[in-house]
Amino acid sequence: MARHSGAGMTDDRFAILRSVRLDGPGRRLTLSEIISGDTPLPDLAELAQAAAAAWAGSWSVASTELRPAVPYPFDEEPLDAEAARALGGRIRRRLDAAAVIGGEEIAGCPAGWLRLLAAALDGLVRLSDADASAHAIRVAQVKEKFGTGRLYLRAEGTAQLRAEVQRVARWFEIGTHDRCALTGAPGVLRTGGWALTLSDAAEALRRRDREQFRRRIYPLARS
Repeated sequence: MARHSGAGMTDDRFAILRSVRLDGPGRRLTLSEIISGDTPLPDLAELAQAAAAAWAGSWSVASTELRPAVPYPFDEEPLDAEAARALGGRIRRRLDAAAVIGGEEIAGCPAGWLRLLAAALDGLVRLSDADASAHAIRVAQVKEKFGTGRLYLRAEGTAQLRAEVQRVARWFEIGTHDRCALTGAPGVLRTGGWALTLSDAAEALRRRDREQFRRRIYPLARS
């Protein structure tokens, strides 16, 4: 069962798919919606709770999930330091040309999320180009937090523009949930010490050679 939020923009590359799974007697049901705009709808989790209470038998909400509606491809090959710096330079030049402030903040992005970040910031530039009211768009910070990515953005302009800017930030964060921070391959959250989303190979490197791991994960870090 699915519903759409927004003005029919389901092909929007920054749309988010939200799913709630309900478990019942001998059955499993998933409610989902594509969030592609700022049109408010009743909270899907609340609808699922109401459905579980109303249906016959013992139903419960088992899980919720957010992911990009149009998945961004995982990296087939990890970025080496030279390729990462070249990509970082292209991102900076694109932001500078669009008068987006704060391009230097991309240095806080782990190597495995750089391509995803480039796609997100390309969307930010397109917003700036398309909206005449846009001004003072700023990349405030890019970082890893609790094992996944954060893209903090600021913008002045219309309420719709500000909402779209924050949607780009949310898309980036959700896209890092299952993406290795070192290689860009599929990964899972590894806890204990420094929590990070990593592939098996990246986790093995971290355990084997922490110094090399730290050098590789932040190729754009200021020296």
